[in-house]
Amino acid sequence: MGRATEHRARIEPGSYADGYRAGQEDAFSGFDGGWILGDPYIVILARGGRGITYRFARRWPLLRGREYRSCQRDFVCSRRAP
Repeated sequence: MGRATEHRARIEPGSYADGYRAGQEDAFSGFDGGWILGDPYIVILARGGRGITYRFARRWPLLRGREYRSCQRDFVCSRRAP
């Protein structure tokens, strides 16, 4: 789904909602398991496949006592917070 299909929610609510629910699990494709509910993450978005606007390309959990910064276009570096 994505921005291109947003208008369908008003026109065809049943089919849009069904497709949206079916895609919820697919949004985490490549990252099955390992997510901790309620914990913060840094994620990098990439262009999705056909008909999908975005996908997760990478992820990092935010750890207490660390500082984070972008050190490359698609990579995050961290160090112990002062």
